[in-house]
Formats: sequence, C-alpha cells, structure tokens
Amino acid sequence: MENPELFYDPLCDYLEGCGAVPPLDAATISMDGCITVSLNDLYQYNPDLVKWITEDSDTAYRWITEKATDLMRIRIPEVLEGCEAEVHVVGHPHETPLRLVRSGQLGRMVSASGVVVKITQTEPKLVKARYICRQCEKYSTMQPQSYQYREEPTETKCPICGGRKGWILDSTRSVYVDSQKLKLQEAPETLPPGQMPCIFIYEIQGLLCGSLNPGDRVRLTAILDAAMKAKGNPERTLEIYGRCLGIEYLTEDAEDLECSAEEAKQFSDMAKTRDMFQAVTDSIAPSLYGLHEEKKCVAAYLMGGEAKEQEDTRIRGDVSVLLCGDPGLGKSQLLRFASKASPRGIFTTGQGSSAAGLTAAVVKDKDIGFSLEAGALVLADKGHCQIDELEKMNDNDRRAIHPAMEQQIIPIAKAGINTTLNARCGIMAAANPKDGRYNPYLTVVQNINLEASLLNRFDLIRIMRDIPDEERDTALTKHLLRVHSGEQVETPLSLRELRKYIAYCRKHIQPDLPAEVGNELEKYYKGLRRASGSDIADPKQPTIMITPRQFESCIRITEAVARARLHEVATEDDALTALAIIESSMEQVGVDPTTGERNIDSYMTGKPRGQQQKMELLRNIIYEMQCESTEGVCDYQTLLGKVTEKGLFRTGELRKFVDQLLIEDTTEPITGKLKILKPMGYTGKQRGLQAQLQRVLKTIGELSGTDSVRDDDLYAELEKRHSIGRTEAAKLIGVLMKDGSIFGPRPGWYRRI
Repeated sequence: MENPELFYDPLCDYLEGCGAVPPLDAATISMDGCITVSLNDLYQYNPDLVKWITEDSDTAYRWITEKATDLMRIRIPEVLEGCEAEVHVVGHPHETPLRLVRSGQLGRMVSASGVVVKITQTEPKLVKARYICRQCEKYSTMQPQSYQYREEPTETKCPICGGRKGWILDSTRSVYVDSQKLKLQEAPETLPPGQMPCIFIYEIQGLLCGSLNPGDRVRLTAILDAAMKAKGNPERTLEIYGRCLGIEYLTEDAEDLECSAEEAKQFSDMAKTRDMFQAVTDSIAPSLYGLHEEKKCVAAYLMGGEAKEQEDTRIRGDVSVLLCGDPGLGKSQLLRFASKASPRGIFTTGQGSSAAGLTAAVVKDKDIGFSLEAGALVLADKGHCQIDELEKMNDNDRRAIHPAMEQQIIPIAKAGINTTLNARCGIMAAANPKDGRYNPYLTVVQNINLEASLLNRFDLIRIMRDIPDEERDTALTKHLLRVHSGEQVETPLSLRELRKYIAYCRKHIQPDLPAEVGNELEKYYKGLRRASGSDIADPKQPTIMITPRQFESCIRITEAVARARLHEVATEDDALTALAIIESSMEQVGVDPTTGERNIDSYMTGKPRGQQQKMELLRNIIYEMQCESTEGVCDYQTLLGKVTEKGLFRTGELRKFVDQLLIEDTTEPITGKLKILKPMGYTGKQRGLQAQLQRVLKTIGELSGTDSVRDDDLYAELEKRHSIGRTEAAKLIGVLMKDGSIFGPRPGWYRRI
C-alpha cells in the first residue's frame, strides 16, 4: 500500500463509532487494552481497507495496532501504560477450509473453522531480548525477535570494552508475551466422504491465551506463516502454521448458550400451560415413530440431575442410559439426535474407539512436545457423550470407562504425567445382541456380553425388541412414508429451541428434593430391597439385593424431570414420573427370564438369584464327588442319578447348568467326566469347605503355639473336636499347604504362617 494514511479517517470513524468491540469509550472499554475489530463491520466503512488487511496482512495489522494504540492513549490514557493495544480481528469475509490452505496464502489473513483437539500450557515467548556483553557485563542492547529461533545481536564486538566473547541473554529484563499452541481439526460434519480429517497448528498470544479448551468448536482468524521443521534442517520444505488474531465460538456450551429475556419468559409461560417434560420427550427424534419410553429416557439423560460436591467425594448428577436390542429400531438415530440436541455432545462408536480415544492419551508431538490428548469423555466434560455399538469395544478398552461412569474422572499416570482429568458428562450407549436378535430367555448380560459391573452403572437400561404387531406396523409404515415424502413432523420444540431449553434448564434450574418426595423414593427403594410379599422387618425373608447406586438413580431422574418442568423444588408428581420411567426399565431388565418374576440380580450379577443358588449348589456337589473319586473327577451319570433322586434338578435343567459351568470354571477332560477348576467361589473356597479349613487352621494354631504340631496329634484332635476323619483332614491340610496358609518345617509337622 503506497499511502496507508488514506485509511486513517475510516479506521477512526469505525473505532469511535462503536464499531469496535468494545468502542473507544472509557465507560465501556475493558481495562486490559484490548479491542476487537470485525472485518464485516469495517467493510461498511471502507472496503479497500478490508482488502488491504486480507492481502498485506502483516503490514496492515501492525499499522492498525499502532493507530489504535495512539487513539486509546488520547481517548483513555489510563488503559495503556507504556505498552501497545492488543487488536483482535474477527469476521473475515471468506472462510478457507483447512485442507485448502496453500503456500500461496503465506503472509495473508485467512479464516478457518474446526474443533480444538489439543492445546499446550501457556508459556512465555520472547518479543524483545535484552543482551549484555559477556566480557564487561556493562553494555546492553535490545534485539527484536521476529522469527522462529532466537536471534542474537549482529554486532561482533562490544562498543565499550571491544570484547568479542559474545552476548549473554538477560532473561529478567527481556520482553515476553504469553503464547500457546493448539491443533485445530476439521469438524466431522464438514469432512468429505472417505477423507481423513485435516489438522492445522495455530499459535495464539496475549490475552487470547487460556480462552480455549479441547473440544471447543471455533472459527480462527490468523495470518499464515512458515517455519523450519528443525534448526539446521537441510530440507527445503517448511511447515505452515497460523498466528491467530481472533477467535469466534461456533457452538456454545451450556454455560454460554444464553436465552434472551423474551425466550426465558416464553419457556416459563409454556411450563405453566403444559407438561414440559412430555414436550421435551415429544420433540426428540420426531422422524422415529413410537419409542415413547426410550425417548423419556433420552429426555432425562439430556436434562440430568444436580451434582453434589462434598468434602470427601463428589456425587454425580448426570444420567447414564443404555439402549440394547434388535437392530434397525433406531438406537443409533436416538444417539445421533441426543448428540445434536446437547449443547456439548460428542458422538463416537465402540468399533472405532480405544481406551485412549475415550479417555486420554499422553503423546509426543514434534511441535508441541509431551502433552495430554483429550479423549471423547474429556471433550464432553459438562456435556454428553454418546457411544454406539458398545459391545464391539475391546474388553480392556471398555473397562477404562468404569471410573468415568461413576466418579466422572479420568486418572492418568503415564510418561511421568500424573493427573486427573474431569469427565463430568452423561453417557448414553447402544449395544446389539451377540446373536443378532435379543433372546428373551436370557438375561441382559448373557444377551449383549457386557460385564455386569459396567451394566449396573447405567441408571436406565431399555430393551428394544422388534415384535410383529399389525396395528403398530401399519402406523409405522404410514409414518415412514410421510417422512420420506418430505413432510415435516410437528413437534412442541424445534431442535434449536430444544438445545436452548436444555441449556437454560441445566444452568438456571437446580431443583431441591423435599422430605415428602424423598419418602416416596425411599418407599420404592425399600420395596425393591425385599422379595414380593415379604416383611422387611423379618431378617429370614429373602431379599432382592440392589445397591444404593440404584437409589441415587431415582434421585437423579427425579431431579431431571423436575428440571425439565422448571420446578425449583421437586414435587411428588415429578417423583412418580421418574419412578414410572425406572419401573419400566426394571420390568425389562430386572426379570428372571426362567420364571418371569421380578429379580434384580438378573442384571446386577448376570444371573437370577435362584439360578445363582442352583449354580453354587451344583458346583459344591460336583466338587464333593470329585474329591471322593480316586480319579479326581465327577462322573456325569452318577451326578445325574444323585441330583434327580434328591429332586434337586430336572434332567434337562441339569444339562443346562452343567453347560454353563463348562463355560465358567469346569472342564471335561474325558467325555462324561467333570472337574471343577475354581471350586472356591468368590473367596477362592466353597463356603462349606471354607468353614472346615478355618477349623483346621484354628486347631493348628492352638496346638502348635510358637512351635509345630505333629500330624498324628493334629488328626486325633480334629477327629475329637470336629469329627473330621483322617482322609478328609489330609485333603484339607493339602489345600492349606497349597494356599500358603501353613507350612511344614519338616516332614509330618505343620505350623501356621
């Protein structure tokens, strides 16, 4: 530009005419010396000035910074004290996709959007380096730093002493600016089919530092520059990066997605005339026909409960949901819609995710160095994460999300980095049955092949089955025909309104739980803790063992319903709605498929309570027969005669339980011969055997004292005290020797460890 002063008046008119953000007004300017220039607004004052800025960006930016500093020192001198103003530039008229950045754009200002996937800590960067003479240490000079590597003074000798020993950097009196590096990745929705996402490196400085987090969707305006890959690198290729000048947020988080006063009043008026929880439910995935109960679960998931911060722990408020069942019923569509409706939603699949991809990974980058790369759960912090095809994940990778589901943290201890990342997000997952279609005669654990420890972390589990029904099928086909013809399904809230409503509720509504509502939840919880028709005060009555985790689920879902209805205090109606959702889930997953009766153990442990007891009984019988046999195995035909004679098992039922044991902890070395590999149950020993072993241990301890006990004396005492014969006692001693509970200092003598 031959004469940039021609643009001085339009620039002043823009800055003083409230075009800048904030304008040059002492009453409104932020006292940090920063103003934001929007090129779209500046274009109305002088199009040629905007063209100059976008084509000769370095020169134009320095000139604008200089003139803005002069204006601020005249208008509001208290803001700047011996430093320049910081000008941020946004609103570039043209956006350039990351994959189309080329060397011909070097030195120009470009704008690109994407997702922040990695960012470094804020570090000081030299702007002006102060050097002192190494020999006399009296002469000093300031050297501006404008390139990638540190520059030393061009002077070869000191003007004072004439020394040629070189220069020392005076780090304390040099001038620095805060600096961060980040990686921006193309947004998934803009990715061309079949292409890998493009990643670009940006450098941000000054007051922009600390304003971005991994997962933010932003549009960055930057000047393109090139840097050498390494100092002294003989290659001719350089790496292009962007010097960021301005940031625009594309997707607002729940904290930033603000509603206007008119919108807040509109939501409040709607809540007075209709059930807003039902309105939210009806607005979810309108293209999917039916699935009312599943959509209620999604509504509770999107709203979430209230997290409680205690001195010793943190109680999560986010609701987690699992959808499993037959393929083709819309599980993935519900997950995708939840991702769009959430103010901060991250969608991923089990097939394409690893433990590091879901949690976090420590990586070494040649530009950034060692750093943590956030996974999906960390990127979804204070939002929602959706995991499709959960059953296709590797078992070890799937176990990595266990702490994130309950404690909502990701502990990291890798490469010398020991830290804990927050994963305060609700998790919604979908899983398909391992046999293609859901088998109603098996439990949830047996159908989808997931660990029971993972399943009982979900607040709600919905089984989706494709059962032919003529009336429903007719309505479904008509609905699909309307959708495919382009007809829009009317909903109480549009997708944009739903996102705003969810963000508004999550930020402004923190419902309290009064005593009467707590009593309703307590009554329901106690009812689940006991078998149907039993007296809770009678300790002899059998119980259905659910944990306090399920009671916390009742509280969370009640708060989610109250939040959706804009209730500052939860009501009994909110609790009844929440319990109806939970009861609907329990009716599907908490039922013994063999009897059809309510049995929470069927998904808490993977087996119904009655089945567990029979499995334990059969395991004990097989082990006893195995111990009595000289071959060390149990004959199946002998077992069949023994259990049918006593009426313990039916023939077909016995075969089913034996097949299950063969999968878990039993082998069949010879056809028709069974051998227990893990006969000891949860503690490593059968309950009856464990009691016998304790008696032997106690007897050895009493007889030996500080010395050892002879085997004949021990056998006699066991026979006398506990009626344990010599043969059985020898087997018990062998088990204790193998366990390491006792040892033999010399043959025929025993002593406790």
